[in-house]
Amino acid sequence: MSCRIYASWRQRAAKRLRDLFHEIRNKGAPHSWIRDDLWDQLVEFWRQEDFKKLKEVNKQNRASSTGGSLHTGGSTTYEATRERMTLELGRTPTHSEVFARTHTRKEDRSWVDKR
Repeated sequence: MSCRIYASWRQRAAKRLRDLFHEIRNKGAPHSWIRDDLWDQLVEFWRQEDFKKLKEVNKQNRASSTGGSLHTGGSTTYEATRERMTLELGRTPTHSEVFARTHTRKEDRSWVDKR
């Protein structure tokens, strides 16, 4: 139980930190909690070509007209789905089998997304 709590906390903390960096990068001014020397390092990092390329790729991916991968598993985790399928199949399912289970409709097992 404590591992799941910690994992959840880490995930939320990481998202909050990403949001904060995005905010300060767009604003162009540091928050009070960022030291001046660290701010200078961040600005230099954001000016590097590698960062700019990655930022552009991510921007294009978010704007993709093909849409995202639609997951039909609700709040059930990948691991929980894999465990259920292991019991059903009597063996460990492949990654492709779990992906198919979580991206198809339950009624007729048709794909949710055309891709």
